[in-house]
Amino acid sequence: MIPKECKRLAEVDFPLSIVNLACVEENNRKTRIESGHISLLHSWWARRPLSACRSLLLTLLLPDPCDAACPKEFKNKAIEALSSEKIGPKDKDLQKALFNFVSKIAPWDSVNTAGFVSTAHDLIKAAYGNDPHVLDPFSGGGSIPLEAQRLGCEVTSSDLNPVAWLLLKIALEWCPRKGTELTKQFDIWSDWVLKETEKRLAVYYPADDQGRKPLAYLWARTVKCEGSNCGVTIPLIRGLQLSISKQRKKALRIKYPSGSTEPSIDIFSYNNDGEIEKGTVAKMKATCPKCHVVTQRERVQAQLRDKHSGSDDAILFAIAREGTNGKKDYFKPTARDFEAFNKAAEKAKSIHFEMPSFPQNDTRAFPPGPYGIKTWEDVLAPRQKFSRWIIHEIIEDALRGAQKKIHDKELFNALAACLYIAYSDNSQYHTSLCVWLSEGVKSIFIQGSGIPFRADFVESNPLSNNCDGLGYSVRSIQSALHLLTSTHPHPVSPLLANALDPVLPDESVDIIFTDPPYANQIPYAHLSDFFYGYLHLGLKERLAKSFAAGQTEKARELTENRAVSEGGVHDRQWYEYGMRQAFTQMKRIIREDGVASFVFAHKETDRWEALVSALCSSWLVYHGFLAYSHRTSSAYARSGLCGTRNQCTPCLPSTP
Repeated sequence: MIPKECKRLAEVDFPLSIVNLACVEENNRKTRIESGHISLLHSWWARRPLSACRSLLLTLLLPDPCDAACPKEFKNKAIEALSSEKIGPKDKDLQKALFNFVSKIAPWDSVNTAGFVSTAHDLIKAAYGNDPHVLDPFSGGGSIPLEAQRLGCEVTSSDLNPVAWLLLKIALEWCPRKGTELTKQFDIWSDWVLKETEKRLAVYYPADDQGRKPLAYLWARTVKCEGSNCGVTIPLIRGLQLSISKQRKKALRIKYPSGSTEPSIDIFSYNNDGEIEKGTVAKMKATCPKCHVVTQRERVQAQLRDKHSGSDDAILFAIAREGTNGKKDYFKPTARDFEAFNKAAEKAKSIHFEMPSFPQNDTRAFPPGPYGIKTWEDVLAPRQKFSRWIIHEIIEDALRGAQKKIHDKELFNALAACLYIAYSDNSQYHTSLCVWLSEGVKSIFIQGSGIPFRADFVESNPLSNNCDGLGYSVRSIQSALHLLTSTHPHPVSPLLANALDPVLPDESVDIIFTDPPYANQIPYAHLSDFFYGYLHLGLKERLAKSFAAGQTEKARELTENRAVSEGGVHDRQWYEYGMRQAFTQMKRIIREDGVASFVFAHKETDRWEALVSALCSSWLVYHGFLAYSHRTSSAYARSGLCGTRNQCTPCLPSTP
C-alpha cells in the first residue's frame, strides 16, 4: 500500500502537452467507424476523452518515487516493470521513466499496443499489492470506469440515468462477459434487421426515374399571413439558397398563382446571389412573400401551437438526391414522392409512441415547447413516425427469431439492448427538429445541451448509407463491440444509483475519479428522455428494473434545471446542496490514504464557486489543479478537491 504521507505522481507533475495532443487526436478519430471508440456505441453528452482519463488515473494510482515516504519495494518492482527502459540509479530517473510511460500510454488506442496494458497492471500491482478500488459515481458515458477497468482496477461504476446505465452495462459487463458471442449474434441479427428494413421501407422512399435515391426531404412548416386582405399560406423557410456549388447553383423561388392562397415553390439555377430573394422567416418572425407583412413571433407560435408544431401539414419543397456520380443535387418532388409520403402518413395516423413528456418550463434549453410540442412523439413528422414504428416491429421480429436459437437469457437481453441502442441512436436523425447542412443531415442534438426549434426541417432517409441511415448506427456499434471485447478485462456490473445512495461501506475505496454534472450546462435527464422513449419501447419488459418507468428520473438528478417540476426548485442553491451531500458521501467511502479527482467544466465563475463551496463543506482537502483540452479542467486532491478555471482555491483540513 502507498503510505498516506506519500504524494502521487499527479501531485508532482503531469505530461500535460502530450496528453492534450492525444486528446485532440482522439477527438479527430473517434467518430470514424473503424476506430472502435466507445462513443460509437451510442451518443452521450460530454463524454470525457479516454486519453485524459487513462493518463490521469494512472498518475493518481502511482506514488512519486522521489517522495521520502515512497516504499522501496515499489521502486524496485517499478524498475522491473519498466525493464525495457534505460533507468538511471536516482529516484528522479525512475520518476522520469514513469512519466514517459504515462506519455506512451496516453493515446486512446494504445490499449492495442502489445505490453502497454500489462506494464500498467504491473506498476499498479507494485503500488498496491492487489487491485485498487476505483469509484465513479457519475459514470455517464463510461470513459472513466472503462479506463479503470482496462488498468485492472476493481471498479464501482454508477449513474442515476438508465440510458447511461445501459451503455455502461454493455461496455463494462456484457462485452467482457459475453463479448465474443454477443458480437457474433449482433452481426447476424443486425444484418437481418437491415435487410428487412430495406424490404419494408424502400417503397416509401422511392428513387426517381433516373434511379437517384433520396438523401433528404426538405420541408417547411406553414402559417397564414395575418396581413389585411391577404391570408396566403407562408412556407417558413430560413434561406432560399439551396446550393453554392459551381456545378449546381440552385435556389428556391416562391410564387402565388393567380387566385390562389397556396404557394408554388420552384427550384431554379442562378448565376449570381442577387437573383435569390430573402427567406420568409427570421427569429421566428414570418414575412409574407406576397404582401411583405411581418407576422410576429407570438402569432407564429400560436398558429403552430394549434397544429402541434405544424409538421403534419408542412410543405415538401425539395428533395436532395444522390446521383450516379455520387454527388448530390436538388429536385422538385414528383407525384411518386407525394404518393409514397401520403401512404406512410395515412398509416402513421394509427401509430402511437408512448414517449416521455417534452420539457415545458425552460425555453432557454428547450424552446420548442411554446410551438405545441408536448411529448417527444410530437417531434416526429408523419413518415418519420411510421418508419420508426416499422423498424421497431422489425427488431421485435428479429428478437423472436433469435430467442428460438439463444438459450442464454443474459446473452439474449444483451442482444436486445444492442439492437435497441442502434435504433435509439439512429432516431436522433429522424425528427422534425433536424436540419440539413451542405455535408448532410444534422442531429436534433446539433447544439449539444439544448433542443432548438426549426421552422424548416429535414426528413432523412433511414435507408441511407450516411450517418442518418440505420446501417451506419449498426456498423458503429459493431466496431465498438469488437474493440471492447478484444481487450478481455474483468467484467464490472454497473449500478443504477444516485451519488447520494450509500452503495459502499465506509473507507472501502482507494481512488474516486469522477466527472460530476456541470451545474446548468447539460440537463441530462430531459435530453436523454428522447433516447429513453425508444429504449423503453423494447426493454420495458426485458430490463424492467431500469426501463419500466415512463421516463427518466428528474427529481434527484444533481443539476440546475428550470424544466424540473419534481423535488423542489433545481436552482444553484439546490445544486450546491446536492453536490455537498454527494461529496460528503464520497468522503465517507474513501479510505484515509485515498485520493480523489474531479473533472469540471463551466464558463461561469459562480458555477465553479458552487462546486468549490460544496467540496470545501464536505471536509475534503485540496492538493492541486490541472487543465486539459476540450476546455475541460481537472483538479485533483487528497481525499478531495477545490479549484476554479484559472486559479486554485485550497481547502484546509477541518473537523466536523
